[in-house]
Amino acid sequence: PVKLEIIMGRLTLVAGLGLVLCHLAFSMEMGCYFTNWSQYRPGIGKYTPANVDPFLCTHLFYAFAMINHANELITYEWNDETLYKAFNELKNTNPHLRTLLAVGGWNFGSTQFSIMVSSAANRQTFIQSSIKFLRTYG
Repeated sequence: PVKLEIIMGRLTLVAGLGLVLCHLAFSMEMGCYFTNWSQYRPGIGKYTPANVDPFLCTHLFYAFAMINHANELITYEWNDETLYKAFNELKNTNPHLRTLLAVGGWNFGSTQFSIMVSSAANRQTFIQSSIKFLRTYG
């Protein structure tokens, strides 16, 4: 009877661990970046939203939008509106996909962010332009 209790205890532990691991495996979130400059790569390196597997990641980040000197959210590339629309249309294939817009980037630096947050008026301008941008393209 004692041996049976030990075996049952171990089986219960293994089963519980298995359930926890299964839950973790299926509840994993993964974020991936799509870069708007990847469209300029030559040959098979060229990458557009049409090349993105909408089931690979749970969250996709579009890199990058910018903040102009008027503290407004703006596009960076000449065709960002088209790319961002196609990027967001990936949600038609995978309705559970979350798309987000990344602002700035390494080369953008932090100066414009500091200016934007320096006053309530600047922040309000950025907020309103962000809402308009995302409602228009997102």
